Amino acid sequence: MIKNNKYLNDPRVYVLAMSDSRKKQSSCVNLAFVLGISVFQLLAGMVNQDSSRTGWIVFLYLFTYLPLIYAFFGVFTYWEAGTTMSCLQYQHGLMRIRKSLLAVLVMDVIGIAFEIIYMVLHRNGMDFAPELMYLLLHLPHIILVVVYGRYYDRTFASSVKEKNMN
Repeated sequence: MIKNNKYLNDPRVYVLAMSDSRKKQSSCVNLAFVLGISVFQLLAGMVNQDSSRTGWIVFLYLFTYLPLIYAFFGVFTYWEAGTTMSCLQYQHGLMRIRKSLLAVLVMDVIGIAFEIIYMVLHRNGMDFAPELMYLLLHLPHIILVVVYGRYYDRTFASSVKEKNMN
């Protein structure tokens, strides 16, 4: 039994209003955005701050990798698809990237809030430099996701057209 059979028999087809070379270029751009966000996620993990010994900070950091991995699956699905995609390819490609990066954005905002709470609770006995560096490394995530959202809207939202196979 297929778990995601919701889109399996969907007759809709999505056509990107771009050439194959432009589609390959957009595939590279999608990969670059997801790789860039992943690099900043790894850099944030290399900062050895006091809050890295606190479960509600560490687990949120680790759980942020789940939507990033899911976004990589979307990038590779989109990479393999052509300019005419079935509904299943569209949902597992472009929409998966978009929704995964939105989840990264939400987790970063929650992570910033948790980090600020931690800094307020432990303001007397901690080193502020690594904490601030970790806090500031959330900002490239947010900036890259917002820039990707603008890129998505400019590139795909206006060019994706549904057409019925019937």
